[in-house]
Amino acid sequence: MDLQDVRPLDLRPDDTFSRFIVNRGLFWARTEKGLLSILPQRNGLGYNIGYNGGGPHALAAYLTQVAATDGQNTAAGAPYEDAHPAILAWTQSSAADRGKSELTLHDLKAMQQG
Repeated sequence: MDLQDVRPLDLRPDDTFSRFIVNRGLFWARTEKGLLSILPQRNGLGYNIGYNGGGPHALAAYLTQVAATDGQNTAAGAPYEDAHPAILAWTQSSAADRGKSELTLHDLKAMQQG
């Protein structure tokens, strides 16, 4: 069984998203309580980084949703068109695809401001 086979559709109901972590092609969420979870994802909307395509767009839409709701809405399946341009630019960049990357909720919100 692969980690992709057990990905959640949302974080736990009483958890708030705190940071996004990429490590060797795996996508994680750390909650304010310090719990680590595979990033919520819908089947068929795979996440990816480092190129101009559907995977980075799906990831940017998800991260935009999380930032816009102060980490409260962590349900998978945010519409592609909701992706903030600055977050999309980051997910499509080679900077996002360098080994391990980590963004806090504050970092994501700052991307939306600038």
